[in-house]
Formats: sequence, C-alpha cells, structure tokens
Amino acid sequence: RSMLDRALAFGAFGLSAIAAAEATIDWKTVDVVLASSPSLIVALPALWARVVRGLPVVFEVRDLWPESAITTGVISPGGLTARALYALEAQACHRAAWINAVTPAIGTDLLARGLARADRLSIIPNGADLTLFDRPLPPRHELRARLGWADDACVALYMGAHGLANHLDQLIDLADLARSRAPRLRIVALGDGPERDRLIARTRAASPPLDNLQWCPPVPREDVPAWLDAADVGLVILRDVPTFRTVYPNKLFDIMAAARPVVSNVLGDAQTLLDEAAAGITVAPEDPEALLQALITLADDPIGRARMGDRGRAMVRERFSRARAADHYLEIMRALTHERARRGVHG
Repeated sequence: RSMLDRALAFGAFGLSAIAAAEATIDWKTVDVVLASSPSLIVALPALWARVVRGLPVVFEVRDLWPESAITTGVISPGGLTARALYALEAQACHRAAWINAVTPAIGTDLLARGLARADRLSIIPNGADLTLFDRPLPPRHELRARLGWADDACVALYMGAHGLANHLDQLIDLADLARSRAPRLRIVALGDGPERDRLIARTRAASPPLDNLQWCPPVPREDVPAWLDAADVGLVILRDVPTFRTVYPNKLFDIMAAARPVVSNVLGDAQTLLDEAAAGITVAPEDPEALLQALITLADDPIGRARMGDRGRAMVRERFSRARAADHYLEIMRALTHERARRGVHG
C-alpha cells in the first residue's frame, strides 16, 4: 500500500523474473520476448533476454514511465530515481526489436524523443475480453437488490484502482453535491488501492452522512460484467495531469463492452475515442460540478443512455477486442521470428 512497498515489489519482480527464467526456460525454444510496461522495471528481464540471450524483444508501452510517476508526485523530477528510470526507458526502447504503444499519443511521444523508429512502431491499443461479456449474466435486479440499489436509482459505477493517480476525492465531492440536487443518483466505487482506507474515512466523517456513496471491495474480474450490467453509467476518473492525456484507461473498454454509457474526465486520446464512438460524455478534469451535470443529463435520459451504450459496444466489437489485438501481435512476432531466421540465428 505504500510507495516504498511498491518500489520493493517492482524491483524484486524484475530481478526474480531473471532468476526464474534462467532456472525454468529452455531458451532454445524461445523466439520472441514480450515486455509490457509499467512497471518499467519489467525492462530488466527484457534487457537480459536481449543482451545475454540474444532474443528479439517487443517492448510495449502502456503508460509513459517515469513521466507518470513524476507528474503525479510519486517521484521528484530531478532525483536519482527519475534519472535512473529515464535511462532504463531509453535502454529498453533502443534495444527492442519492436515497440508497441497502446495509444497514438504515446507513439507520438516516443517518436518525438527519438526512442522509437516509425518503421518499428505499432499502435495496438488495450481492449476488452469479449468472452467475459458474451456469457450469460445473473438477473440485473438480483445484484441491485443485494447491494441496496433502489429500482429507480441511477447508479454510476467506478471500478479500478484507488490510488494517487485516480484522485477519487472527486467522487466524495460529487456525492456531496448530488445529495440535495440529484437524490436518485448513487455513486459506487469498486476496487482497492493505497488511498481506499483514507477515502472511506473521509466519507464516514462527512456530516450529514454521504449515504449516496458506496465503497465496495474488489471482485474477481469474471464478475465485472455483472456489476456493469447492474449499473447505469460507468465512470472513468483520473487526476488532472498532462501525461494522462496520452492514455486509454482499460476500464473505458470494459464499460463500452458492457453497453453502458461513459462519463469520463480524461482528456486527450481517451476523449477523442469516446467522441468518435458517441458513447458518453467527457467533462473537465477535477470538476465535480461538471461530473454531476453529466450524470444528471444521463439519469434523465434512459433512451439516450441505451443508445450511447449500444454505440460503445459496437465500436469495441469492431476495433477493440482482445482477440483483435492478439492477432496483430501474432503478426509482429511471426515477422520478427522470420527476420531472425533469415539472419541465420536458430530460434
């Protein structure tokens, strides 16, 4: 739960991954190594595979580290940790046979800083596992009744990390505003993270009580479609930092796959995608009043909510399924394997 604990965990993983690979992998059977960051420390075993074992590495960048850690205040910009992580990022990119960025903005950033070549860069975005969303779901009213959600309530569901980057104090401020102005609105946060206990304590300390805000513990990923089905709107919430304008939050695709409209405060690539899909509303970051207005609009328009949800699901099925991403990755890995074979290296 602390930053020190996370740093130790990341470091231990990077080193133990090398040891575990050396102890268990027959390297002659390996054609390509895929490393996905963050955590950026995953570059350590990737560099080992490239330098020591001579294998081509695909380095996937899902978030700009250490940039994100700096802009959210986790590490200082000029400190030793930041300099070391920037050096590790540069080595991982320059040594990689291929780089994948999960958003166009991340790709643009890597090209601008000379960390990637246009002919060795792909944009394969995150997506939804449609096999989860195609399964039969329990009756919607059962989960709502178990959680105490009234039949006429409009439930806005946030699911995911409760960390500094998410700044979920915005949900508390939203609930405070909605208490008198939108009594049918219920805000639910599902998940865990280092900020969760503090957020719950702040909610309980509110006077009068914020009985329209509910903090729920994390559930298995297999249960997420049922929660989204029981809710009416999905929330995508982040802190207002420039780096987050380069990301596609994973929860965005799950909400759309569940045919639920999105209310998001993430500008940049996420807003462009949501606007293109016409699947929700983007508001200014860290503006609870704007969040409330968007939710009131959707709460009063069930037909509009349904149409947004249908459009979002259609886009995910067409462009952002995990299966589609896997096919694209397979093409790249086959090409790297054939390239290595042409150079006379047995894979």
